Amino acid sequence: MFRNIFTSWIAGTAMMFFAACTPMESTPSADGSVTLYAVTTGADSTFAAEPLMEPIVVLNAGQFEKPIPNLPENSTTEAFDQALNKAMSRFFPGNGKFSLYIGGVLSGKVQITSNSEGEGNNPAGLVNPVKIMTNALNAERFAIAANSEQFNAPGRKTRKLTPQEEQAILPLAKSAFGGNGVNPALLDSIQTQAIRVYDLNGKGAETVIGDFVIEHRSSSAEGEAAISRELLFVIAEKVQGNFVMRVSAFGSSGEFATEDSQMIDLIDVLDVDGDGVFEVVVRRNMAESYDFAIYKKQGNDWQVAYQGGGGGVAN
Repeated sequence: MFRNIFTSWIAGTAMMFFAACTPMESTPSADGSVTLYAVTTGADSTFAAEPLMEPIVVLNAGQFEKPIPNLPENSTTEAFDQALNKAMSRFFPGNGKFSLYIGGVLSGKVQITSNSEGEGNNPAGLVNPVKIMTNALNAERFAIAANSEQFNAPGRKTRKLTPQEEQAILPLAKSAFGGNGVNPALLDSIQTQAIRVYDLNGKGAETVIGDFVIEHRSSSAEGEAAISRELLFVIAEKVQGNFVMRVSAFGSSGEFATEDSQMIDLIDVLDVDGDGVFEVVVRRNMAESYDFAIYKKQGNDWQVAYQGGGGGVAN
């Protein structure tokens, strides 16, 4: 009898232990769709001083859907407010919990917090404060969250560029900056920003993804001194030991800006479609708005498979 009681106690204790160690499940959607979110960690106050989350895309029956469908051009402000309120309820359920991915690997959870705690603490648009629960953040400015654990790619490694790799890829960055009209005198001040080497397919296909940046003083139209940023987003692959630039997107906040300038920041990578190869999720910053895009590898090329969301509005 004592043995049975002891055995039952051990079993019960073990069940409580494993239950305590089991990660919180993500809050499912009512319609079975899966939403990917951009998580701003608060590590860079340029974007946010506190952790925030906003939807990037809805995955529904194998299709990409925008968080807020496009409204007719003649829509009233009331119609837009109704669509936004409906989306807030859908994407930010009270105390909702979501899976956090860093480098394509399940790395913790985020939980919805109140978006009205205190004056001025209610971000505009389709954005909500969150609590990040992970030990895996290492000064990352962004991460990805989802209401699903299905995207986990365990064992994938992410690392920084080695000094040798940085020197090898720098000439390609200088050439791209120069080709977009950047003053040659500025090319020696190129710095890396959130650049990492990713194992794209889990088989050692090392791919460099991130931004090169040049910050410098310039003069505004009014003659006032300002800090300008020139940004070069890249996806570069190693081919027979040499880097080949697959994607190169230039953007400028200053004198080298054009009407089409987009300052692209890497959000993170994720195997969105389950084919074993990471897609690349980015935020595209324009003059007066921003959105998100998903790059997908097709052969030796990368194509934009989705663009939308962002800015707190449909676009």
